[in-house]
Amino acid sequence: MLTTATGKFPLKEYRLRQGGREWTVLHTDAVLTPADESRFLGDQENPRPYGVALWPAAIVLAHEVASRADQLRGKRILELGAGTGLPGIVGASLGGGADGGSLEGGREEFWDV
Repeated sequence: MLTTATGKFPLKEYRLRQGGREWTVLHTDAVLTPADESRFLGDQENPRPYGVALWPAAIVLAHEVASRADQLRGKRILELGAGTGLPGIVGASLGGGADGGSLEGGREEFWDV
């Protein structure tokens, strides 16, 4: 269960498998279709921060990063609008460094791996 200023949300697990490796990220919801996006953004009673949802771009970018492990090893990755941070986590675990950040509720948050 994830507790935020706007309420408590159950967590789900997403597993990415690529090149014999596996990564897991927890999220409150996967936003994969326009209907998912409307439901996520339209919930005015229980608005969730964007960073707790797993967005399609994060999934695609994480797969791309994992497929280019040899090219990215030793390089730094900058992930903006990091959400769950999945692409940066994958990149850092493959021998790169990762920096990420997002703007949530008018507050900037940055991380470094």
